[in-house]
Amino acid sequence: MLPIMTPHSGFGRQLTADDWVRAGFAALTDGGADALRIGRLCARLGVTKGSFYWHFSDMAEYRAALAGAWSTLNDERRLRIESIGETDSDKRLAALITELLDPEHFALERAMRVWALKDDTVATSVARCDRRVHRLVRQVLIEHGLDEAAADERAALVCAARIGLLFDTAPDATPPLRERLVDFMVRR
Repeated sequence: MLPIMTPHSGFGRQLTADDWVRAGFAALTDGGADALRIGRLCARLGVTKGSFYWHFSDMAEYRAALAGAWSTLNDERRLRIESIGETDSDKRLAALITELLDPEHFALERAMRVWALKDDTVATSVARCDRRVHRLVRQVLIEHGLDEAAADERAALVCAARIGLLFDTAPDATPPLRERLVDFMVRR
């Protein structure tokens, strides 16, 4: 739905709510939740405040739309992960963990998690996404041959490692860490 965070622009083009959400995602990754100001967003998009109010009644509705759109993005990604067609359980598990630890989505997810510390709506959205990812990882680990308790424990470790890697201050170390995590998780 919204993978590109740079909104379309152009003179005379009418913006959509998705354009505003993309601009919000870009603002979040650039400056955090404090960057979500109508004036700043309008400047980013090159439009007047009237355009904002055409799509959203106020900033609270807009922020809720951002949280909802982020949740939808995560659901779409989770569905792609669920549809990994690999039949070999080791390869399926490795593909799942590799996809979950793909740094492509880290900037926005990191911004959302920081924002969640200050906003209950965003915190609810983040927690809901975390529960869904945990259930998915747990299920793949059960399919991999682990019992429910071990699968639950390792799923929690994968989720915790993923969140930790979002905030990794030494990104050059991240690829080897991901590889070691995959190796650890596929062990029986």
